[in-house]
Amino acid sequence: MLYSRLKSGRFAADKLDLAQNTGLINKYSYQATSDGRYLFELSIDISKRFPILGDFNIFAKAEELVHKYEQLRSINFYKFGQDSNRVGILKSSNPDELEPVSAQVKAVIKKTVLENKIQNSSFKENDYQVTDFYLPFLVKGEETDSEWWNSFVVRVRYDNQNLLNELSQERKNIIFKIIIVLISFIIFSMIMHYFIKNTETIAYHDCLTGLPNRQAFQEYFNQSNIRKAKEKTAILYLDLDGFKEINDNYGHEIGDKLLQIVAGRLKNSIRPKDKVSRIGGDEFTILLPNIKNSEDVEIIIDKIEDIISEPYQIDGHKINISCSIGYSIANNTADSLKKLLNKADKAMYEIKSEKNKME
Repeated sequence: MLYSRLKSGRFAADKLDLAQNTGLINKYSYQATSDGRYLFELSIDISKRFPILGDFNIFAKAEELVHKYEQLRSINFYKFGQDSNRVGILKSSNPDELEPVSAQVKAVIKKTVLENKIQNSSFKENDYQVTDFYLPFLVKGEETDSEWWNSFVVRVRYDNQNLLNELSQERKNIIFKIIIVLISFIIFSMIMHYFIKNTETIAYHDCLTGLPNRQAFQEYFNQSNIRKAKEKTAILYLDLDGFKEINDNYGHEIGDKLLQIVAGRLKNSIRPKDKVSRIGGDEFTILLPNIKNSEDVEIIIDKIEDIISEPYQIDGHKINISCSIGYSIANNTADSLKKLLNKADKAMYEIKSEKNKME
């Protein structure tokens, strides 16, 4: 896994895991160097970001319930692996791997997760009739099915006879306590999901404008419809004209506000399926999937130029600025983003040079 990330050269934001040497819950991310020789690992102790998690121990709470109520035999937490084959018991004392389970238990766990339904089974154990309840907890992804890598099953095992003897006076209390454990587990997972999502947003977005960055633009290009449809994909390369003079005359704070407004106008001027990103300074790129010909691209460019050239009112200053836009069109799936960006960048500078000659 680490070798594949080293060779990919891309930033990878992992989910959460337990540190092998300390047992702490950490958030891991990886970034390979451009030469593919080194892989940097960043681990963040989330208990410092969320102090309440420092005292959170769901395993200890489960043990407390088992010791308190005689009819409870055990409460276990099972993790369902992403490859649909690896199933094991989560143990706080064994953070680096899941504790193996029997093939019979593994089959029940898989069925619980795949059907997303509570399963139960009864059997004899040391001359006692016991019952197991398997409760699924599946994490849902955005516009996807359940995220199998983050699926859990809680097994509650109890002694039928003891349960019948004490059910009349303890039933409500037991159910309430179990629900508290499950709710705590769900809240814990929701906090982790929020933390992971926030980290990935930072990694793929420009902090000034909120637009996707160069890395996110590469992902958009890889997933564009050109790779599955007959239509072509166009890449626009946009550079603001005279932005340096704006910074020199009004200051960088005004310049930053101008970039934020330009980013907003660009998002509002493109089609829903188009993607705009800021790749640095006053340079923006736009992905236009499902383009039939260059005439379609030029119509979009004219619209963008008109919107960008409208006056800006910033902190009492009226600012006028224009832009130069070059473009390239991918004629087949073999065209790389780097090649298309270079071609669009060259076309943009030719347009900018013509403007400078006319001034």
